[in-house]
Amino acid sequence: MIVTCPKCKAPTQLDHAEIPENGTDRICDACKSRFWLYKESFGGRALKKSGDIFCAGCGEELDRSIACPSCGKLYPAFVFAQATKAAPKRTVHVRSTYYIRRRPTRKPIPKKTIAPKKPTQILSIFNKYTISAALLVVLITAGVVVYSKMKAVKKYSENYTKVLYGIKAGTDICLKPFEKVASSSGSSYSPYDPTPSLSSSEQSRLNIIKAKVDTSMKKMENPPEKFVTAKEKLNNLYGVYAKIHAFALQPSGTMQKDVDAAEKMKIEFKISSQELKSALPKQLSVELENARAKYRNLRDF
Repeated sequence: MIVTCPKCKAPTQLDHAEIPENGTDRICDACKSRFWLYKESFGGRALKKSGDIFCAGCGEELDRSIACPSCGKLYPAFVFAQATKAAPKRTVHVRSTYYIRRRPTRKPIPKKTIAPKKPTQILSIFNKYTISAALLVVLITAGVVVYSKMKAVKKYSENYTKVLYGIKAGTDICLKPFEKVASSSGSSYSPYDPTPSLSSSEQSRLNIIKAKVDTSMKKMENPPEKFVTAKEKLNNLYGVYAKIHAFALQPSGTMQKDVDAAEKMKIEFKISSQELKSALPKQLSVELENARAKYRNLRDF
């Protein structure tokens, strides 16, 4: 399970099975601040207004439906992270004594005698209510279908921009060492020196970002009809990102050779990004503009 720090939003890999019922705490690898992880039943979701929540059964991210989109469990318990420790729950004691309040007896009200309706009149009323009920069912069904489609499109748009953010952030981290070498003076590095490898913390961060991007890509395998072309362009961009990711973790040659290869992949990533942006429908373009204000890495995308 991958959760984000409530303070710095850095991703952290955790095992959801290790979280006890009364919660636990973790130290963020990025900002070194402490945050707490808690497990709640499905009924507690009404009080959870913000932040990511994850299925306590499989560890995948939950949406606002009554079932887990990954394992399909109904009314799943969920896990969430928060920056402060939760206050202990109070125990409510219920009194064991009770009494029965007896109501005063009422006199029966005499019923009025109503003449029975004619069979034709009863049939006419029955047909009228049957038609009205059928029309109501049709309208409700159509409304539910339209609402479900709108909700699916909105969710897909949000996942699309999240994947773009992960791809852009991961690519920037991968190419940063090679850009640093390329911009330095000639006396600092020799073209025939081996390329410096990434630190263990940088490699761990890249792998966490890649795992989160892969998880989101699996959720987007069946796009809405109007997003099919945009999904194809996203697949192309993801392919370039995966190649850059593998190259950064294990450079293949000398420093000058790897710097040249990194520059070519950077150009390839830029071209694929331009093709993706030109193929975005209006709704995804608006969602991308909103994401630029939220994610700093997307401002130069």
